[in-house]
Amino acid sequence: MLYKVQRVPQSRIAVTSQSEFFRPSCNPTEALYADIEQRGCGPCCAASAIQALTGQKVSVEDIFEDVSHKLGFTEKGTVHHVLAEVISGYGLRAQAAAFGRDAIHMSLPEAVFICSVTYKFPPQGAGGHLVFLHAQVGSEVIFMDPSGWGLKHSILPADRFFSSYSGRAIRIDLPKNLPNESCCFKTPGKNHG
Repeated sequence: MLYKVQRVPQSRIAVTSQSEFFRPSCNPTEALYADIEQRGCGPCCAASAIQALTGQKVSVEDIFEDVSHKLGFTEKGTVHHVLAEVISGYGLRAQAAAFGRDAIHMSLPEAVFICSVTYKFPPQGAGGHLVFLHAQVGSEVIFMDPSGWGLKHSILPADRFFSSYSGRAIRIDLPKNLPNESCCFKTPGKNHG
């Protein structure tokens, strides 16, 4: 399937397989592996957004260390306003706040979001896991979930996605200086959850 997304250059997001979709290349060191495994969804989403929107090569370890230095982790995960501050340090405008479904839907042409959802998107979720939401096409949303489950799932009905959404997210405005005004990117097959 082809999906149209405004102002994100094809060279930054075109993929050949599902496992490459918006995923930064990273090989965590042994010292960081356990922490990244438990609390790495935020840093992975941030690294993905930075790479897709700026072309800068940034590793999950870099983001993880930046967040750690700012005391941005709790036993529950990543502190959203700290992650937004780290993302802003890479030249993007990011804001952590409460965003309703309509606000996200209306903003997707000019922004992407790191959303707090419940792992595997059960109905009536309460958050706790971060995913990178970057498009809505009709009644479906397209996202990158850095978990193992997310390797095979990148499209869900919007109703299912938002029933698991906590109402908290990080909005990242698309930079105005991207070389292309629009692009298409390919998602192999229907990867519904």
